[in-house]
Amino acid sequence: MFEPLLFGLLGAEVSVASLRPETVGLCVATLGIAVLIRILTTFLMVCFAGFNIEEKIFISFAWLPKATIQIFKDV
Repeated sequence: MFEPLLFGLLGAEVSVASLRPETVGLCVATLGIAVLIRILTTFLMVCFAGFNIEEKIFISFAWLPKATIQIFKDV
């Protein structure tokens, strides 16, 4: 019951107006690089598992979602 409330309150603490454009650009670039590394790593892990290329690509993108809300489970 309190987890969604905590998640919403943390989101409300971020002031979008005070963010500098170069900070936002750096954050987007960092996230993009992290996603690319995650996809490539997953693809390499299933390379020798006997899947065809379409299945490897599917698995790489299927394993992409990450639940960031898990951070709040221990709070």
